[in-house]
Amino acid sequence: MKFLANENFPLTSIRLLREAGCTVVSVTEEMAGVKDSVVLSLAVREKLIVLTFDRGYGDLIYNCGFLFLWELSIFVLIRLRQVNLLKGSWNY
Repeated sequence: MKFLANENFPLTSIRLLREAGCTVVSVTEEMAGVKDSVVLSLAVREKLIVLTFDRGYGDLIYNCGFLFLWELSIFVLIRLRQVNLLKGSWNY
């Protein structure tokens, strides 16, 4: 599988995916500070799955001409629960 990891995606997770044989382009490593629209354009052009914790991508897709990604079911937004280890509680 081929992924594009946004700046907020953990480097440890990127390393683990690469060790598992996945191709991962890292925004942090290769193009830090780039706009989200550039990230999406690269993902479309290179057929990469975007890995991000940025909930703003839904708005970007809808408002900036990327709506076809939803229609083609190419873009998938996944929100994971994160445990707060200090409080022992789950965040959504």
